[in-house]
Amino acid sequence: MPTVLTKKSKQRRMMQFYNSISQHNMVYLAVGYSDQWVNNPITPIETDDLDTYGTELLGYQTYKEILFARPIANPTEEQRDTCVYYKEVYYETISDYQQALDEGYTRIMMRYVLDKDEYFPVVFPSGAAMYNVLGMYINVNPGDLSDTYYISPSDWETRVTDKGTLELISTRGIITRSADQAEDVVILLEF
Repeated sequence: MPTVLTKKSKQRRMMQFYNSISQHNMVYLAVGYSDQWVNNPITPIETDDLDTYGTELLGYQTYKEILFARPIANPTEEQRDTCVYYKEVYYETISDYQQALDEGYTRIMMRYVLDKDEYFPVVFPSGAAMYNVLGMYINVNPGDLSDTYYISPSDWETRVTDKGTLELISTRGIITRSADQAEDVVILLEF
């Protein structure tokens, strides 16, 4: 017998997630590299630890922007110019939660910008930082760190008060980032 989640149910879960973030529970993107996924990104097995795949972590960075998102089935040319194109779908995004609820949004889009030189303590043979593993941690308490935008792997292990929960793992082909390059990473959460 088919079952569907109602839009109100999806919006309730979307707002629970959004409210946990807006109450200053920090969200961090873990950026790492694993030899196990070099030739073929695989679907991660269910695990609560990025070390399951021998991931060498390059750093942890908090999000730059959080938006509410909804797909546009048949976007106009104007919408294609102004919307976010993600995994072959155009998304309209807004920042106002009340408007999002009123207009039926059920997704959150988080944008991370990898722009710190600190990713370069781990330099690979190409001379650039490479990554192919991302993990998103929620409810992180960075403790007394003075810079909470980027956290080094050593500070994460020794100084972060509460590492929160690993919410998701994403594998991909190798992405190279040079020192003078900023990299946009988008995570779409569908509720």
